[in-house]
Amino acid sequence: MILLVGFGYAKPVPVNMLNFKKRKRDMAITAFAGPVTNLIMALFFLILFNLMRFVINTGSQEIVSIATFIFLVAIRNIYLAVFNLLPIPPLDGSRIASAVLPDGIYYRIMRHERYIMIGLFVLMFTGVLSIPIRFLSNLIYTGLSFLADLPFKPFM
Repeated sequence: MILLVGFGYAKPVPVNMLNFKKRKRDMAITAFAGPVTNLIMALFFLILFNLMRFVINTGSQEIVSIATFIFLVAIRNIYLAVFNLLPIPPLDGSRIASAVLPDGIYYRIMRHERYIMIGLFVLMFTGVLSIPIRFLSNLIYTGLSFLADLPFKPFM
């Protein structure tokens, strides 16, 4: 979106770790909030999509287009959650990993964050990350789809 229309970049949220009582744990919880929000949004849009399936039977092309858009929003949120959970700096997954890694190893990794980020871009643009992200996203989609279908089971 940045290249096409000039906006779409999400600024990192500034977090002051000095405000935390247990810094490593609380930073991991804070970092986990973004992917969890993506998953909650995906579940919401999958439920909305299931609701729209009852209306889709009218055959209106506009309704089908809206339902398709809603489904794609749900899928994109799942992909964003999985991507952000990768334990690669600067993604949220690296902040979560900091809670379980020994300090020495974590600080050694973070010292090279700038170079790791370049490597992440290379992995993204070569498509190396596509297979594991797609696999994990499909697993999460299956679970969220099951949950989103539950309210509609009596009607199906």
